[in-house]
Amino acid sequence: MGITLVIFAAYGAGAARVRDVVRARPAVNRLLGRGFALTFVVLAMLLAIAPR
Repeated sequence: MGITLVIFAAYGAGAARVRDVVRARPAVNRLLGRGFALTFVVLAMLLAIAPR
């Protein structure tokens, strides 16, 4: 359990650092938004052509 605590704490610290970078730079935020949008479009296309 101790190792899990250390790993989750590291995940949290890393996520906080990434959040600070994204919030400080609007271009990064815009790029992430476009990346997520593109991901959903690709997933929708794959779902549309999937065999039933």
